Amino acid sequence: MKKILTLCICIVFLVGCTSNKKVEKEKEKESEKRTINFVMETETEEESAEYERIGAFNQVVDEENIFELNDSINFDGIIYSNISVEYSKELPKNVSKDEVTYFEEKANDKGKLIDDNYYIICKITIENNTKKAYEVDLSGGKFAVLDENNAVYDSSQELRYRSGYLQTESDKNYYFSTLGSNEKKEFLLCYIVNESILKSDNLYYVLNPNGEAAGIAKLMAYRVK
Repeated sequence: MKKILTLCICIVFLVGCTSNKKVEKEKEKESEKRTINFVMETETEEESAEYERIGAFNQVVDEENIFELNDSINFDGIIYSNISVEYSKELPKNVSKDEVTYFEEKANDKGKLIDDNYYIICKITIENNTKKAYEVDLSGGKFAVLDENNAVYDSSQELRYRSGYLQTESDKNYYFSTLGSNEKKEFLLCYIVNESILKSDNLYYVLNPNGEAAGIAKLMAYRVK
C-alpha cells in the first residue's frame, strides 16, 4: 500500500513539474513575440526625419503662409484682420472669472492668475466675404512657438474665452459663430499660456479655419514676435 501511495505522489510531482515547464516555455515564447513586435514597430530613419521636420504636433506652417499683424489673411473668402495681442495676469474688463475655462491654472476670485501662467488677449476681426452664411470655428486659432522648420513644438491649449457667446447670437457650440454673407464681427479671445511660451522669440498665432482637430493643409500664421 505504501509503495502505491509513494508511486502516486511521484506521478503527481512529475506531472506538476511538466506543467510548470510548459507554462515557462509559453511565457518565454510570448516574451519573444513581444520583443519581435517591438523591433518591427521601431520607426525607420525616414520616419524619424519626418517626425523631426514636422514636430510633435504634426503641424507645419509654410513660409509663404506667415504674415505680419497688420496683414489680412484670406481663407477662401473668410478674412482675418485687425489683430492685436496683449499679455496680462489679469482678465480684460467686462470679462469675469466664471466665463473663463480653467484647467490646472490658479487664479484668485477676480480671475488674476497667481502662478507662472499668463493670459494672451487677442482681438481680431473676421469677415465672411462669400455669398453664403459661414460658421467660423474660433477654436482653430492658437498661440504657438515654431522651430527652425516652422513646425509647432509648443502651444497654448484650447480657447478659454470668446466674446459674444449667447449674448448677441444663439450659437449652440461655444466655439462656433455664424457669419452671414458679407458680415464681419470683432471677437475678443483669451488663451492661457505658460511664461516660457511668452519668452520665446518665435511666437505665432496659428490659424486653421476648420478647427484644431481638422485637417491642417491650410495652416496660416501671424508673426507675434
